[in-house]
Amino acid sequence: MWKKYLSKAFTDSNVYFVDIGCGPGTSGLAFAELFKETPFRYVGIDLSNSMRKKGKTLLNALNEKTSHQNILKIYLTKSIEKLPENFPKKAAIIFNFSFFFGSKFLNNDLLKTYAEKILKIVKGKNQPRVFISYTNSQYLTHSKRYFEFLKLLGFEQSNEEFISDLQKVTISYYTRRKLLATKKDETFYRELFEMT
Repeated sequence: MWKKYLSKAFTDSNVYFVDIGCGPGTSGLAFAELFKETPFRYVGIDLSNSMRKKGKTLLNALNEKTSHQNILKIYLTKSIEKLPENFPKKAAIIFNFSFFFGSKFLNNDLLKTYAEKILKIVKGKNQPRVFISYTNSQYLTHSKRYFEFLKLLGFEQSNEEFISDLQKVTISYYTRRKLLATKKDETFYRELFEMT
């Protein structure tokens, strides 16, 4: 569903995948795999220097070992303030928040900084298309900060209305420990929307 929706938005666009709380870049790896035909620029933002280093290693390895090599540039930083406010014409920017809002390091000041920067980019000179991608665990206490963030972006819904907009997804996978494969189900919430 998301691939079909975003693929239309990416036509003739300069695509930027901005991975907030990027960790080792696994969301960027998944994005590169899902959109093999889409060249994009990856921007990973994480407070941890070791996570940024690991992300750069993994993303470079993917780009070198695959035939599609769709990551045009990899940029990792610890602050969203390093992002420009004006992007090129026909830019499509995906701000990815994957398990970010449950972080114990996220405080009100940081939340406000992210929201203000995104709003400046939305209103930037070339008015890029801006998408918010959210994924978090099924525990709604982890989504509470996301709802606060949405309000900082100017959305005026109640938490109950925000919850009703989220898509609940369950995936099954196998873990492997000491030669025993165990099936696990994981449920999480996700949402994708374009800011206008």
